[in-house]
Amino acid sequence: MRVLIGLLVLGAANVEACRRAPDHWPTTAIALAVCLAAAGVHIGGKMDDQKVITAMIMFGGSFASALGQAAQRADYMNLERIKAAFPHLWAQYTELAERSR
Repeated sequence: MRVLIGLLVLGAANVEACRRAPDHWPTTAIALAVCLAAAGVHIGGKMDDQKVITAMIMFGGSFASALGQAAQRADYMNLERIKAAFPHLWAQYTELAERSR
């Protein structure tokens, strides 16, 4: 229950985005996921992915950093697309994230 309350508090960080949620959504879980994404809370991906994304943002050049920011905001499917489209960058920052443990 505490986790759900914490997620709702994080989702409320972007109240305007939550207000724009359509009334016809079938479940509140979808609405919550959209609100969290609008608030910049990433709920998809493995923890290892999060470490790689952080390394891209912190240590990457302008393109890799922007790609890391996009990956941070991506849902699971779009994160997989990013990883598939730029395997060389993903591998480079995976190695960097592993070395910086």
